[in-house]
Amino acid sequence: MYLKPNKIYEDFRKRNLGLSKTIDLLITLIENIADDTTRKECIDILNKIDFKHNKVFTILENLLISDNNENVRYSAAKVIKTKFLNKAVIPFLWALQHESSYECLITIVKSLEEIIDERIVALMIEEVEKINIDKFKTSLNELFNRNTINNYSHKDFAEIIINNITLKFLIKKFDKINFKVKNGLISELDFSDVDNQVIYWRDRKTLEDPTDLIGIQNLKNLERIKFFPLKWVVNNDLTYKSSIALIQALEGLNTRPAKETLITQLLLIEEPIFRKSVTNLIYHSPIEKFSISQLSNILRNFITISFLRKNHPQLNFEVESGKIVKIKLEEDPLITLPEYINQFSSLQSLILKNCSLYSLPDSIGSFKHLEILGLEGNNLKALTQSISDLSSLKYLNLKNNELKKIPYSLGKLSNLSYLNLESNKLTEIPKSIGHISSLKYLNIGRNSLKKIPASLGSLKALQYLNMRLNNLNLIPESFGLLDSLEILDLDNNNLKNLPNSITSISTLKKLSIEDNQLIQLPGLMILFQSLEILKLGWNQLEFLPISIGSLKSLKTFRITDNNLQALPLSLCLLSSLEDLNISQNKLMEIPEQFGNLKSLKILNLSDNQLKELPDSICSLNLLEKLDLSGNNIETLPKSTGSMQSLIELSLNGNFLKELPSSIGNLNFLKKLKLLNNKLTQLPKSIKNISSLEEISLNWKKIENSFEFSDLVKKMI
Repeated sequence: MYLKPNKIYEDFRKRNLGLSKTIDLLITLIENIADDTTRKECIDILNKIDFKHNKVFTILENLLISDNNENVRYSAAKVIKTKFLNKAVIPFLWALQHESSYECLITIVKSLEEIIDERIVALMIEEVEKINIDKFKTSLNELFNRNTINNYSHKDFAEIIINNITLKFLIKKFDKINFKVKNGLISELDFSDVDNQVIYWRDRKTLEDPTDLIGIQNLKNLERIKFFPLKWVVNNDLTYKSSIALIQALEGLNTRPAKETLITQLLLIEEPIFRKSVTNLIYHSPIEKFSISQLSNILRNFITISFLRKNHPQLNFEVESGKIVKIKLEEDPLITLPEYINQFSSLQSLILKNCSLYSLPDSIGSFKHLEILGLEGNNLKALTQSISDLSSLKYLNLKNNELKKIPYSLGKLSNLSYLNLESNKLTEIPKSIGHISSLKYLNIGRNSLKKIPASLGSLKALQYLNMRLNNLNLIPESFGLLDSLEILDLDNNNLKNLPNSITSISTLKKLSIEDNQLIQLPGLMILFQSLEILKLGWNQLEFLPISIGSLKSLKTFRITDNNLQALPLSLCLLSSLEDLNISQNKLMEIPEQFGNLKSLKILNLSDNQLKELPDSICSLNLLEKLDLSGNNIETLPKSTGSMQSLIELSLNGNFLKELPSSIGNLNFLKKLKLLNNKLTQLPKSIKNISSLEEISLNWKKIENSFEFSDLVKKMI
């Protein structure tokens, strides 16, 4: 394993390596490593170091003249230009006649124009005389005939050569290009006929390198430029990249003709959403006053969104001031996020739901204005560290992916308020999550978590926390510090106890700890003054603490399927309680004070061992649904009919022999369930319940059923 170039440079900057040792290590890599990318990195680092070693010049000279990789040759040329310009004449003159790389050739010519040497002028004149492009040659002949060229400096010749080199490469790439030459320099470039050029597979290699298009920015005498046709631009990724390169060149030129080209293209936009945005922009300020950078950015945004929509017609987007700010795509297989999406530098919202994404590029971190990132329902197995560079991010949804871990750097997202990691394959959460001080919503449910970092208690702004369907057996004491928490979901874990500190969360409105192994609750629940919903079903609780009665705001309480044998009297103090479910326990009686629960609307006491009910239950005037099925009840209170709001009464599976006649006073009753009892008679008053829609019982056992024939017909 060899040292990486960047590590060598880092050690040099930290003074862990001396200059000579650093250069030796870099040269060793250049001469011995097969990977051209690594070799190029080494050469580029040499350009950052202040040195004048002849040995290095010799190596760079050899690379420039004989290396097979054009990127390596280009990097070598740059270092020679920067560090050894006084020695560059011979290798540069040789390379000028033999080099095939555009970037390398331009670097060499620009370097030669900085050197005053008769050999350079002579060779440049030779190069100019070799030019064989007809229009170019005709223009040059006029200069020679007028003897104007005799007054040209080596810089003038260099400019002609740069124009010629650029044009040669462009003609090779685009055989439909049109151009004009004036005084040996290109004055017009026209790409509008490129639409008729068929792109064959063999053209791919030529089109892949956009450096010659970007090099148009070197053509300072351009008076007119005509852009590619949009139809050609969105043809494929190569034609798209060519258009982006041309925009870069126009921006680099920063001349009036370059600006006019960009304006012309923007005024030709027909796509309704984008056109409206550009029109609004022009309404507030004349387009001629826009900077070249602003014009370039708008056109880049338009071309990129057009290319994206050609491949993904379902894509939705929003534009502000000519810039894409929102992108939404669902149920469309992207597999990978296209690199060119980085052109949307003003993007604020990116939602790619169920798009089969397997990875995110490192460049995702370049969206400095991104506030919303929705990646739900993809195939992501890991997150790039660069996601922590999204400094404006407020919303991150990674639900339903394949993530096994979260990068520690996620803790740097200081503006994040929403984080959804539900339904992944996480086995741990990094401690750094406690650094996200602005986090309000956190969902880490449906994972494989066994423990939670104590640092979670540092999330002072957290209001919603979902940890359901994990393998948690312990909650940190630090949870008591979550003094903004309103909703806590701990369902479907392996919890046996809760930390006492949890009762310190006075802001908590909903607490759900169902389907765990709880054997007891914290004794001091008096601080839960904001709690409105408490769900404790499917645990192993045998009793409730007396302090349960202090939950003055509690509206919903479910404790189904536990081992309760009795209820504390304090339960009857819950004056705000509307929905109470104590089904599937072992209750043999309920307190006489049950009638104090004046707000109760739903009461489920099914599947217990109750034999009778206290009379006070009949004073629950707001009760709409009462389920007493699956008990041992033999008689109902005589005043059962006092529950005037009752809509549904379930009494299946008891030992009832008779019903009180007052039942006929239940004017709003719609459902009456009486199956599996010992009834042989029904009170005639039942016929008075005009609202009754359903009555369930075995009519064959009812001796006076003939009295209810009209009722039976109504039920059928």
